[in-house]
Amino acid sequence: MKRKHLLLCAALIVSASFAKADETNAGNAGKKSSISFFSDDVPRYKGFAFGVFGTNQYGLGGWGDFAPVMAGGGISAEYTLPPFLHKNLDLGFSLHADYAHIFPNKDSTLKRDDDIGASFSLWMRIPFTLGNARFALQPEVGYGMVFHNAEGQNGSDADGWYYDQVLSVAPALRWIPQKLDTLEFDIAPLYTFAPEKYSHTLNQLGFRLGVVWHIDSFIQAKAEAKERERQAKIAEEQRLERERQEEEARKQREEEERKKAEIERLRKEAEQAAADEAERLRIEEEIRRAEEEARLAEEARKAAEEEAARIAEEERRKAEEEAARIAAEEARRAEIAAWPNPLAAIVAQKAENFTPDGDGVNDTVILTPSIQYVEETPENWIIKITDPQGNDFRTFKGNGALPESLEWDGKSDKGETVVSKNTYTAHLTVVPSRTDRLRTKAQEVKAETPVETGLLLEVIVPEQEWKIVVQGFTFDPDAATFNKLTPEQLQKNREILDEVTKQIFDHPGANVVVEGYANNVFGTKREENEELVLLSQKRAETIVEELVNRGIERETLTAKGMGSQNPIAGRRDRANWWKNRRVEFRIKK
Repeated sequence: MKRKHLLLCAALIVSASFAKADETNAGNAGKKSSISFFSDDVPRYKGFAFGVFGTNQYGLGGWGDFAPVMAGGGISAEYTLPPFLHKNLDLGFSLHADYAHIFPNKDSTLKRDDDIGASFSLWMRIPFTLGNARFALQPEVGYGMVFHNAEGQNGSDADGWYYDQVLSVAPALRWIPQKLDTLEFDIAPLYTFAPEKYSHTLNQLGFRLGVVWHIDSFIQAKAEAKERERQAKIAEEQRLERERQEEEARKQREEEERKKAEIERLRKEAEQAAADEAERLRIEEEIRRAEEEARLAEEARKAAEEEAARIAEEERRKAEEEAARIAAEEARRAEIAAWPNPLAAIVAQKAENFTPDGDGVNDTVILTPSIQYVEETPENWIIKITDPQGNDFRTFKGNGALPESLEWDGKSDKGETVVSKNTYTAHLTVVPSRTDRLRTKAQEVKAETPVETGLLLEVIVPEQEWKIVVQGFTFDPDAATFNKLTPEQLQKNREILDEVTKQIFDHPGANVVVEGYANNVFGTKREENEELVLLSQKRAETIVEELVNRGIERETLTAKGMGSQNPIAGRRDRANWWKNRRVEFRIKK
């Protein structure tokens, strides 16, 4: 199938969704279709959702010359963050796992390619209605890894398993059926970009079709239906009680009317027996007593009505409070049941160009640990920082809740300072509470984050002499050349040399001694004199040549091979021998 035909199919599917909305509007008493953004008629989801999808993409540019068509499918998991934006906007993230088969060109150097990918996406949800139809725009940006199982032909290097990083953009359109609030149908144009391992860049354009089930919303809808049924039962019981009270009030009114009629009858008899004073007085006394009884009965009736109203109001209030408590408990249990295992994270803030050299700039790193999906405070935690060789360097630990943040000054537990241009790693280990361990079977939760160091400038004599120590240079084995290094190693060497060059230019008029150091493995004088001094001299000269190529005047540079002199780590400290293999730059005015 040609690329333009498949793109036309995707456009027809999107048009069909809008046509469905027009059909719904046509039956709405002849009202015209209208679009409304941020509409409250569109369901607003929370928590987790799961989905399946299919994809079809087409290669662009150089990648299209290899394989123009890719088809596949996969599964996804979404999480909507708690609402905090205005106008019904939501943010969230997704995890995708997919499989795709590539259909190469007949004359391509690629014979077969099957891809397995995993990616993490961030998205914003913008709800709108079109007539009575409900939609949401959900543009998302993703980052992930794709593993290729490729088979090349005609001498192609793209053979076997290898992986690439990939960026993706998907301005998705979601359609929510009127009677299925927990389902969404996903229609999205899809663009992916990845710098391939070999000689081309992967550019693909296509579309994604899928369906998403919002599990948290489904559980909430079930709970609300059950609560409505219980409230209806309570309302019916209250109605019957009101009817009983109204019947009692009716009987009281009839009794009052009977007593009034009796009073009237007695009054007439008194008028007829006016001549008999004694009878009159008797009748008047009876009338007085009847009136008193009527007054007391009226007061009793009013008191009974007030008491009945008070009792009904108290019962209504208690019923509402109990319903709210039960609903809150059910919601909390449903939320906890949907949680995954505890998830830890640690973030290094202010870690750009971390140089704890005492100049007041970038001297500290802020470590921010966190843990999610736990009911109770953890039992204890520990943060270990390891050096570039994986050795323990600095340890922080405590019991109970994790600290909001920790400030690290670049020092080890022994008072040593980090080295220039290297990668240290902060490892977080959290032991959850006994309740969370029983619930999830997770005894420990771990996370880690790298901390990159910059170039440290040590002041030897203020305004006169400085020193830079670098353990990050990589040379060819037993040589002073860079010929066999990987592109990554070459790039790191270039970055270090560029920063050293900048520091030298920042000290105009200074002379620089470049000292090369090696590690005496066997501890013999023969190794020192016949190998290490010569090798360290050549490596120092290589660094001098690189600095000259970057514009430093050769007359200001001196190369010295120091062999294994002035070791940083002793012979028994094998874990830190790597620090002895270094290049030192001594800048003097």
